[in-house]
Amino acid sequence: MTVGLVGLLALDENVVGGVERRGFGGSVYYVSKALDTLGLDYRVLTAVGSDFPIEMFLEDVGYGGVFHFLRYSGPNLVFRNVYIDDSRVQYVRNHGYVFYMDVMLDFFCPSKPDVLAVLPIIGEVSIGDILVLSKYFDVAVDPQGLVRRVSGGRVSGSPIDPRYLSKCVAVKVSMDELYLLYPDRLSMEVFLDGYGGVFAVTMGREGSLIYLDDVYVYVPAPPVPRDADTTGAGDVYMAAILYGLVNGYSVFELGALASSLCYTLISSGVGGLMGYRSVYDELLDLVDEIGRKIFLDILYGR
Repeated sequence: MTVGLVGLLALDENVVGGVERRGFGGSVYYVSKALDTLGLDYRVLTAVGSDFPIEMFLEDVGYGGVFHFLRYSGPNLVFRNVYIDDSRVQYVRNHGYVFYMDVMLDFFCPSKPDVLAVLPIIGEVSIGDILVLSKYFDVAVDPQGLVRRVSGGRVSGSPIDPRYLSKCVAVKVSMDELYLLYPDRLSMEVFLDGYGGVFAVTMGREGSLIYLDDVYVYVPAPPVPRDADTTGAGDVYMAAILYGLVNGYSVFELGALASSLCYTLISSGVGGLMGYRSVYDELLDLVDEIGRKIFLDILYGR
C-alpha cells in the first residue's frame, strides 16, 4: 500500500507562552512523520525555497518515503504561529508557490498510489486541479490551503465553492473551515447525502467528528495542557485517515487512531509519535461506547 502526498514544506516559528520554537513545518512534514510511525509507504511531491535544508530534513523525517523536491530560487515559505490562550494567529512570509498539473501527473501516475493526499497551504493546488486529479486517483484533501487568504502577512479565511469535495474519498476540515464551506446544516446534509467517503471535522479540545459508511461518530480528545503547541495536529489526523483508508479501518478504529496520534504529537512532539499505541486501545473502546452521536446535531445545535 502506498500514499501519495502533494504540498509544500514550510519553516515554522511557533510562539507559545512567549517562547519561540523553530523547526520544519507544513502538512507534508507532519503527515510524513506520522506515516513513518505507522509504517506506511508514501511518495511526496513538494516544493521548497533555495534556503530550505533538504539534507537535514531527510535525516529528520525518516526513511519510509520517496521525496521529489521542486526547488524554487526564492526563500522558503515561513509560518509564524502565535498562540494566545486557546487561539492561534498565523502570519506567513514568502508564499506564492504553484504545482503544475503536468508535474503532478508525471510524478504520481507511474506509481499509482492507493490514495493521493492533496495538502495545499496557500492555494498552490487549485480546486480545478483537484477535480482533474480525482479523474486519475482516489483523492483525499485538506482544504485549509484553499480557504486561506493572506493580507499584510496575516492569514485569514474566505469561503470557496465546496462542490468539488464530493469527488474526494476523504475530506478533513477544522471547525473554522467547515463553516466557510457549509455555513448551515442544510448545506451539510445535502453534501453528506450519498457521499461515500470519509468526512472528518476536528474541534480542538472538544474532540472530532467522523462520518464513514453512513456511520457518524464523536471522538473525544484526551486532555492536553492549556498552553500546548497544537501545530501539526490536524495534519497527523489526516495521516490517520489515509492509513485507515488503505487498511480498511472502521470509523471507530479510524477515529481512535486519529485522536491518539494528535494527542501524542501535542503532548510529546513529533519525536513522541510512537507513543500513540498507549492511547489507541483505550480510545477505541471509548469511541465505540460514546461515539454514536450525530455530528450534525453537535455542529449546528451548539
